Amino acid sequence: MTLVVGSYHTVRFLNIATHINRLRTYIRKQNQTSVLVDCIESSEFVSKISSTHIYNLYSGTGPMIFITSLLFYPLTNDEIILLVGTSLGLFIINHRQQTPIQLAFPKSIWTASEYIESLRLINYQSTRLIAMNILYLDQIYCFDLDKSLREQQLHICFTLSNPFRQIPTKLGVYSTDNLFECIVGSNHRSFYYHRIDSSSKHQSEIVWPQTESCPLPYILSTCLNKQYLCLTTNNNLICIYKRQ
Repeated sequence: MTLVVGSYHTVRFLNIATHINRLRTYIRKQNQTSVLVDCIESSEFVSKISSTHIYNLYSGTGPMIFITSLLFYPLTNDEIILLVGTSLGLFIINHRQQTPIQLAFPKSIWTASEYIESLRLINYQSTRLIAMNILYLDQIYCFDLDKSLREQQLHICFTLSNPFRQIPTKLGVYSTDNLFECIVGSNHRSFYYHRIDSSSKHQSEIVWPQTESCPLPYILSTCLNKQYLCLTTNNNLICIYKRQ
């Protein structure tokens, strides 16, 4: 059982099996009325979590790299790679290779740093896509990652117009085989909603509801599923919408 953590320019794979087993033991003993205390053998428990793999994305030259988003991507039933979004583009980590691979952006996308804010996996029309929002760009990009891995360069399938997005904000998506929805905040204190299905494409800007006691906030992250939409803001508000 592995936990992956990204810190600055380093990705660590942590072995948390011992910690999970200890937690399960504690829960099991709490359900036994005859046991009054947690009697796990603490003398045999090591609190420090060991790293099974460590990957350094910074070569020591050029601008410093900061990790912004991590996403596991299943290539096959037996092989899973890790996508690492950073302030300098997209890296791929595969246990079969010692060195992370950086996938080049198409020449049609040019930014000073290619600062990736977030990555999201989409299963849409039997194709596995990666939705990516890049800071300071007015488009949400959707890539065919299977093709991108073969060609060692990101392959754009389609883009979603998303103006007025000059602040860091995390992308939220919900997808089925026939439907793809995307939400991301903007610097107009609003968020953009995109809906694509087999017959239509819809885009709208939704303004955060204003109250007398609280000014309009910036939306920092979004999350949605079939029932709910959740938004977090820069003034410690969390808004949960019940979808109709």
